[in-house]
Amino acid sequence: MQQTFRLRDLVPMLAIDVAIPYGLYVILSPHFPSNSFIPLLIAALPPAVSGVVGVIRKGHIDYVGALVVLGILITVVAAAGGRFLTLADSDKVELICSPFRQIKRV
Repeated sequence: MQQTFRLRDLVPMLAIDVAIPYGLYVILSPHFPSNSFIPLLIAALPPAVSGVVGVIRKGHIDYVGALVVLGILITVVAAAGGRFLTLADSDKVELICSPFRQIKRV
């Protein structure tokens, strides 16, 4: 069964996975120290919750939401460790890309 792409399905996904996390970060970051990663963790909650709800209700993973949460968590780990992650390191690229190898291309 092939799913059809509809623009009206894209708008809620962009709101939950992009707009709400960005808005939360912009609103919360002035209230925390500049080196705090708590606003990032809070910003990761809407896509994470949406992903869990999607798996429970629909039985499949929202890959865009998973990528957003993974990107935020990698940023938090990098900030907590005091190091910057570079995509030149093949181990990190492998870590980022490995969950998406099972995606079937249509």
